[in-house]
Amino acid sequence: MFKSKIRNDRSGVSTLLTAAIAIVVVVVVVAAAYVVLSGSDGGEETIAPGTVIKAEIVLGDETYLYEDHYIGQNADMYFIKTTTTHGSSKSVGYSVVKKKEVNGVPDGAVKVGEAEVETIHGLKDLEVWEYTDVYEKEEVLMKAYLDPAANWLVYKGEITFMTGENATYTLLGYEPVFQKSYKESKSIGKTYGYAGVTEAGTVPVSITCIADCINGQYGMLYDFSMIHYGAGVYFLSDNIQGLPTEAVNTGGTYTMNNTINGNVDVERWAWGNTNVGLFFYYEPFSHIIYGLVFLDAGKETPLSLVYISK
Repeated sequence: MFKSKIRNDRSGVSTLLTAAIAIVVVVVVVAAAYVVLSGSDGGEETIAPGTVIKAEIVLGDETYLYEDHYIGQNADMYFIKTTTTHGSSKSVGYSVVKKKEVNGVPDGAVKVGEAEVETIHGLKDLEVWEYTDVYEKEEVLMKAYLDPAANWLVYKGEITFMTGENATYTLLGYEPVFQKSYKESKSIGKTYGYAGVTEAGTVPVSITCIADCINGQYGMLYDFSMIHYGAGVYFLSDNIQGLPTEAVNTGGTYTMNNTINGNVDVERWAWGNTNVGLFFYYEPFSHIIYGLVFLDAGKETPLSLVYISK
């Protein structure tokens, strides 16, 4: 889970800040996400989409504001929209966390003491836990201040890098929304498969609907594991076919010949920048993306739709 969070953070901030966000803040996400409460009628309530967690990260002389908005879910995971703000700069990314996590620290963590800490909920006696993790082959020391009496909510986090640099995390806000039940829609698992040719031969890429989101939207997993360092990227989409909500119509209409549905007129949409990004050849009535172009370091990999799952 920690590596997944690191891999999918596209904030564009410094390497150390990315690591701090990935390793420190994910602890709070885990801790807050898996609250289970007894309802007044004897039923159980769990965290639901609509929950918001706000935090401050300080790295050196720089301060960053970080917000997690739980906007979707499937049976096993929550789908999260993360906004990071630094001065006038703001970036948005998406990630997932597993529902089965039970507390705010991973296996192998050790309780090293207790501390009295001023929190958003007043002065609290918190447990202090330590553990190590690895970010880009560098070992980092994590310390989490959490309250087991409040469902392991982490109020404060610290990370120390081998370079001696430090980052701190402070919980600024926790606005939970609860649910008593959830059933996946039939859209979960719907997949659009693509193929392209690289130096390694023909490679597959897939776009899969993985989350039912609020406002009738969907969480999507773009699996680029065969062409981009084993990575997957998450997007929010208005449709199960997967066009990202952040994509922009570049204008014009094009004809794609010999698609799985014959010759099709499509629009060209774009996401990203001139160095890393995606181009989509999108049919606006069916919402199907018939072609993709994956751009990495200026190198383009064209991909064509080859199947649609039932």
